[in-house]
Amino acid sequence: MIDEMNEGIDTAIPVLQQAWDAYSESAFFDQSTTLETLIQSPELLKQTYKLELVKEMHPTPENSVLELDATEEAKKWKLPTPQLDMALAQVNDAFEGNRINISFFTVKSDQIIVREDTVQNYISRYIDVAETEWEILLVKKSQKFTAAMTDLDAHLKKARVDVTFLNERHPLQIHKWFVKKEDKYSLNPQRFRSLKSAMARRDFRKEVEK
Repeated sequence: MIDEMNEGIDTAIPVLQQAWDAYSESAFFDQSTTLETLIQSPELLKQTYKLELVKEMHPTPENSVLELDATEEAKKWKLPTPQLDMALAQVNDAFEGNRINISFFTVKSDQIIVREDTVQNYISRYIDVAETEWEILLVKKSQKFTAAMTDLDAHLKKARVDVTFLNERHPLQIHKWFVKKEDKYSLNPQRFRSLKSAMARRDFRKEVEK
């Protein structure tokens, strides 16, 4: 899990940097913009910029009874950003199916850096749960399975197929093994605790060595 996460971080850094560089060259660049806002809400940044331009182009005369609907006027204007759009699409591709999230990264002096404390906190959650070699093996195997099923659900969603793969298999039983949050599956913590108790009563060394 940790190796996969580190690989995801290494993959994400250059594409995030490319996206930030493209944004910094845009007309609506704002140094105070957070990386999360750029990645998750680029259209909001564009809309805010267009609103400001509309108000500059159409100032309301003093004591006028008329009032400009700046929001509707701004919608009429397009703000093409082909390089930024392409860079953001690459960011989405890099993050899809990876064990990373945007909170792992931030911008400092226009450079993408890793939030080491956030990453360590993320890792600690797994270390606290899986302690022995056998428990870590179980988590790794379940993660491979859930990652594949999450990817399948995302693929079905792109094809506009309203099917949730795991839940459709056996809705009365599947929740005992897996939980879904924000379109991602993970091993059910309660199920894992019961498995830990069962494993504690047995010796899984031979199974692991196989």
